[in-house]
Amino acid sequence: MTEKAKSVRYPIRLLRYWFAYHLLCIESAARSASIDLVEIGVQKAQFLQFVRSAPVQPNVSQWTVLDAVIHPEKFRKVGIRKEDVLEANLESPDFDLPRYYDAAVLLHVLEHLFEPDTALQKIVRKIRPGGVLIGGSPVLPDFLVAS
Repeated sequence: MTEKAKSVRYPIRLLRYWFAYHLLCIESAARSASIDLVEIGVQKAQFLQFVRSAPVQPNVSQWTVLDAVIHPEKFRKVGIRKEDVLEANLESPDFDLPRYYDAAVLLHVLEHLFEPDTALQKIVRKIRPGGVLIGGSPVLPDFLVAS
């Protein structure tokens, strides 16, 4: 680990991105080519900002963001291009990703869906063979539930 990596500190609430970031780095290192990624349920691009602040960058050639509610001013501030933004409702009967991707990241979105399995089936159909789906949901250890 580099000295810079040892000195980077994040608030504990960002731990929710730490695991997905490391899975993305592992996937990136295992490939000979860069990753074409779609992040679904991007909200205000917190995960992308976390990844960009990390000392080691995964090899991602294109980072497309998708959400039901788009925040163009926030996306612009973090450098997301207009052509890399998709606005769609995962639970709409006609939802479909417009193309194929190497990876899909869904952090803190599945627990908000009435039928997450249906949405996942639609997403998995657009992941290239050998691709990966990285997901995460909030959890609390039992000792923290009361607080």
